Amino acid sequence: MRWTIGIPPEAPNRARVSRAFIPLERRRHSCLFSEREASMRAPLKFTAYEWLKEEKSASDEELLAALNKNGNKCSVNELNKVLLHLEILGLVSIRWIAKEKRRIEVVEKPPEDPLKSRAS
Repeated sequence: MRWTIGIPPEAPNRARVSRAFIPLERRRHSCLFSEREASMRAPLKFTAYEWLKEEKSASDEELLAALNKNGNKCSVNELNKVLLHLEILGLVSIRWIAKEKRRIEVVEKPPEDPLKSRAS
């Protein structure tokens, strides 16, 4: 018997069993992809920005539909957080076009002149 709590030594030690030894059919996945594939996906912020760069501008509903179509499970709250981060970074501008609809546009920055930046 184990001296700490009186469990017989032949009893399985549940604390040391990792998820790698659990058969795949017994694992529960809340997403469409495996855990490894989910951990390798790019963050939502980068995925959204790359899609917006291709489209130049879109509504928030279009962006949400595109993100969900690509396999990312994105809620409206997550989209709002991503858009806030992108707007703070100065990568996108967001304007309200209706009571419940927003227009998201990629901010086009003119290329910097390297000679002017060195002179100052």
